[in-house]
Amino acid sequence: MVNIIGENQFDVIEEQYRRIVLVDWQGHDSFKDKSLHECSTIEFWTSVFHTQDFKELSLYAPSCLSLPSSNAFVERVFSQVTCMKTKSRNRLTTATLDALLMIKFYLLSKSICCNKFIVPQSMITLYTSDMY
Repeated sequence: MVNIIGENQFDVIEEQYRRIVLVDWQGHDSFKDKSLHECSTIEFWTSVFHTQDFKELSLYAPSCLSLPSSNAFVERVFSQVTCMKTKSRNRLTTATLDALLMIKFYLLSKSICCNKFIVPQSMITLYTSDMY
């Protein structure tokens, strides 16, 4: 697992976390152009980064905010794998299973039925005896 922060930065980040609520961000130079409520999360943490007082916290916060809040998506993928890889299809390779899942999720995301999918010419040219 990759460490986001160094061992010695935990105390610094915790101290900055406790101090950040005490700052009047509305009156801060970084937010002169727009209201604090109008800026995005990225804009906020970028502005905090440029203040120099919360540099470590502003680097750490976006990485925490990018973590998924649940594993529901992963559970759905595992469910789809279970549906596809049945006893009669137990010899599916990982590559084939991966391709089937990508096709299924692509069609679902575009609301396309597999019966109405039109195969483009560029895809047909890829299917030759060279692929085996």
